[in-house]
Amino acid sequence: MGKRHYSEQQIIAILNEAELASSASEVIRKHGINRKTFYRWKARYVRVQPSPSELVRVLTRENALLKRIVANQALENETLRELHSGRRGHPRQGKGGRPTPRVRAR
Repeated sequence: MGKRHYSEQQIIAILNEAELASSASEVIRKHGINRKTFYRWKARYVRVQPSPSELVRVLTRENALLKRIVANQALENETLRELHSGRRGHPRQGKGGRPTPRVRAR
């Protein structure tokens, strides 16, 4: 018998079927796959769910990082608006947004 190639969707469907079945051996026999192959698929495609406290900790860190990014971006946007409107710019800035020439004392 030749090798069968299963798509990712087929593998996931087989693993889901095994979770609902009374034993994995039934599903392995039904689909004609090797026991080693089944458990390798299970290790690769079935993700271990983190504990709720760990999930909260990870999400809290991610939320804090995203808040810092948004705050920095808002600050940059405000600075660019101020520079563009001419309210705050170069100390020697004259009319029209151009710097005034320096006058040297003789």
